[in-house]
Amino acid sequence: MQPTAKQQAQLEQEYLEENEAIGELPQHQAELLEKQREEEEGLRKLSAYMSELSPDRHPSFEELKVWKSTYGRIYLSNIVEDDDLYIFRPIFRQEWQEFISLYGSAPQHERQQGLINKCLLFPSPEVVTYNRPAGYLQSLETQIMFQSGFVDDNMLLASIKVIK
Repeated sequence: MQPTAKQQAQLEQEYLEENEAIGELPQHQAELLEKQREEEEGLRKLSAYMSELSPDRHPSFEELKVWKSTYGRIYLSNIVEDDDLYIFRPIFRQEWQEFISLYGSAPQHERQQGLINKCLLFPSPEVVTYNRPAGYLQSLETQIMFQSGFVDDNMLLASIKVIK
């Protein structure tokens, strides 16, 4: 999961060249740049880890970066096996309203499939639909809904803190 010495040297060279091109930054901007670099490093490590697990099919660093910039947050999870990984995004309010208008009265399996089609980034939704045990759709639906803000009332109430 760690980058090779060659990859690390190349990354450090890119950072050095970027720093020279940018010049001196105000502290706030320098902190933002460092945060961006840390996020990118995390995405690089994730891509490298996934390529170790499955050299033939895994999202590239560039794909992960695009997903992160497009959706703000992306999530990595597994269902049963540690090496059977899923990357998904939350569903946003406007999308949810459109989703409900399409699937509000649909059977549960159609709703699950619709949500998976919309939010699952990796692997393709067809993999989960046809090549995984039956409960995976419901499990992924639960994870996506939770990360989209649909949480149990008890959990929600337990998260309230008193400010004194």
